[in-house]
Amino acid sequence: GRAALQEAEYTRQIARLDAEAQIELATGEAEANEILVEGLGGPDNYLKWLYIQMLDNTQGDKQVIYVPQSEFLPIGEAGRSVSRPIPAE
Repeated sequence: GRAALQEAEYTRQIARLDAEAQIELATGEAEANEILVEGLGGPDNYLKWLYIQMLDNTQGDKQVIYVPQSEFLPIGEAGRSVSRPIPAE
């Protein structure tokens, strides 16, 4: 009866408010990501930053030293890269 209808309406309102909150969170996160990408100088630098964050979060107590190069590999990974001939000048 009436109680079931009121409960259904209450559940619908809760679902609507939850959806609105999720949209607000996603919008804020998207804006924050855009600001971060712009602040880092573009998508390529953002991907490098994400890579560094991932390494920092997975290396535990190990110290990771970053050396700027075309592949942007940490020192520990540099020995694993495929050797390339040095271009003649």
